[in-house]
Amino acid sequence: MIGADANILLRLLLNDDPVQVAQVRSRLALALDARVEVLIGPIALAETIWTLSHRLKVPMATIAATIRDLGQTRPFRFFDDKVVQAALDLFETGRAGFSDCLIRTMDSAADCIETLTFDRRALQLPGFVHP
Repeated sequence: MIGADANILLRLLLNDDPVQVAQVRSRLALALDARVEVLIGPIALAETIWTLSHRLKVPMATIAATIRDLGQTRPFRFFDDKVVQAALDLFETGRAGFSDCLIRTMDSAADCIETLTFDRRALQLPGFVHP
């Protein structure tokens, strides 16, 4: 297995730098041929979504659909598909940032009964509480 940083995912999704996009596609083709998975880790995923939502102002529903599609595309795989899908559901329907949604779903998967925060938007999500 190999990992992918946010800039790799962004090049692929945005198709904005012909040289780098070609390099990424070439490496992904090699991974496919070798049956090597490409991990989309939680930090790379959060950075990718932050860039799409804050820098490029892509709508949440579009981002969620795009990331879901990416996770279903070989050779990619999420670090934990259920956690990512749950975080995308929260992100798509709420006002909190994806990082907060991911924090909560990862905490829940680790059997945390609640997540402490001062973040007002995160407090609107189930499972977040003010200390």
